[in-house]
Amino acid sequence: MDYLTSGNAALLVLVNTVAAKCYMSFGFRAKMLGKSEKAKIAFKESDDFKTAHSKQLNDAEYGPLFVATLLYLHTQGINNKLVSGAAAFGSVCYMWSHFFGKLSKVLGPVGATSRFIALFGVIYEVHKSLK
Repeated sequence: MDYLTSGNAALLVLVNTVAAKCYMSFGFRAKMLGKSEKAKIAFKESDDFKTAHSKQLNDAEYGPLFVATLLYLHTQGINNKLVSGAAAFGSVCYMWSHFFGKLSKVLGPVGATSRFIALFGVIYEVHKSLK
């Protein structure tokens, strides 16, 4: 059985995007409930919040693009393992790399590069499918 399909990659990217949103909502935003405005501002200025917030916003840009295009490829029966793998790996790696301390300086760029490879691959596969 081949699990690295465009449909499975779309599902993984979707789950990752939802997990990132939950992480921000319950891991950060919920902690601000009932706090003073001054405490909320201080919380938002923390390095942990800024890093997680920027990664989640970046994921919010890429996630829907990958889900939509990978699902399109799935409906067309197109399963490029490199594109699917790069999209799924890059999305997960980039979002959660900040948990790995010093490794995050390597994993973040690796995830970002994987996503760019996937973007160009998706464009290529969609273009081929339209001919």
